[in-house]
Parts: sequence; C-alpha cells; structure tokens
Amino acid sequence: MRVLLTNVSGAPATLSFSTSCEAIFDVEYPFGETVFHYDPICFEVFHDRTLQPGQTVTYTFTWRQVDDFGQQVGYPLTYLIRGIILDNPSVHEARAGIRILSP
Repeated sequence: MRVLLTNVSGAPATLSFSTSCEAIFDVEYPFGETVFHYDPICFEVFHDRTLQPGQTVTYTFTWRQVDDFGQQVGYPLTYLIRGIILDNPSVHEARAGIRILSP
C-alpha cells in the first residue's frame, strides 16, 4: 500500500513534522469504524520536508488484512483506506477503497 504526497502548487511547499513518522494509515469499514490503525514506533524529531512543484514523496506500508487484534478481517468486503500525513499544525488525509475477495 502506498500513500503519495504531491505538491500540486506552483511554488515549493514546506511541511513540518514533530516525529520521525511522516505518514500513517487507517483501515475502516464502509460505515466508518476503524478496523486497523497503523501504529508505528515514532521518535520525537522535529524536521521539515520541502517539496518542489510537482514533486511526490511515496510512503510504502504493508497491511496483512488483519484487524487491531491480529484477527483476519471479513471478506468479501470493501474497506476504506485512509492515508494520513502527520504535518504540523494541520494533518492532511486522503481516502481510497479496497475490496478484499479472499484472505
């Protein structure tokens, strides 16, 4: 799974982060309840990332189709994946659907 961060403006964009984690993701049921929350170990590290116009940063994650308790999620079912960029002071997010047909 990939979360893409793209600067679509015509000027450089600088994002500020307060931890070593710049992006995370959640998996949700279609009705909004969180099934899985990616909870990495993040260290307090203040840093900036500047993206030039049109530049994209890719964050790659693995989800093993389990819930927060390590149990196989139900199928067939469509889940909502929410990519979250952890910049300060705001948080940006995007959503996409994924349909799981079998484990």
